[in-house]
Amino acid sequence: MNINLIRHEDAEQAIDHENVLIDNINNIPTAGCQSLIMNDILNYISNEQLQTLIQGKMRHGGTIVISSVDAIRLTSAFYRNEINIEVFSSLVKETTSQHTLTELQSLFQNNGYVIESAGTNALSLFLKVKRP
Repeated sequence: MNINLIRHEDAEQAIDHENVLIDNINNIPTAGCQSLIMNDILNYISNEQLQTLIQGKMRHGGTIVISSVDAIRLTSAFYRNEINIEVFSSLVKETTSQHTLTELQSLFQNNGYVIESAGTNALSLFLKVKRP
């Protein structure tokens, strides 16, 4: 099963992936996910939901691709006046949690995942991990 995790029904479909709403994470079969895309969705799921995905929903050999706002890059840009309060607020409103690339790398490595690629650009982080 290849999943594109989404917040709203009208979200774009990822190629060769089934859209699944974040409210339906528990309906994903145990070890049923071979590929998981989380494009600008990570900040809208709880840490408990993230742990459920990492520990129970991914198959061995499965990959997770994440793109999200990086909390350090966001707050640094605000502090340096590179973004104003309106932009900052728009990026954090209605979010459940904030993450950094370093924190996510540690989380996945501590759960036995292999980091395949990682980086930052502007305000965002990008991470691809594989469950051995």
